[in-house]
Amino acid sequence: MLLRGSAVESDAPATRRDIAEIRGLGIEIVIGDLVKSSIDELASVSAQYDTVIGRGGPQAIFDAQLDVRELLRAQTDTEWVALCSPALDPAPGKRKRARMERA
Repeated sequence: MLLRGSAVESDAPATRRDIAEIRGLGIEIVIGDLVKSSIDELASVSAQYDTVIGRGGPQAIFDAQLDVRELLRAQTDTEWVALCSPALDPAPGKRKRARMERA
């Protein structure tokens, strides 16, 4: 599981509990940041794993996700708001709003 270093090193009791539960399940935690890391840094982090993301990969769910992304990006008359609740939410109970932007 890719997590930011700040989450793994957090002193917040709830976050510490979540990290312990993840590790207790035998899930390896890899430190990284999808937003701040360069493509080269992310490639280095994921090089040890058999990652295939894109059309025609071994997991059809990625094709479906790409289809949905293309559908949403093609729309011009609808404003989409993505609501998310991260697994390690620093402020539980509060919803975060982020506007989806066209790439």
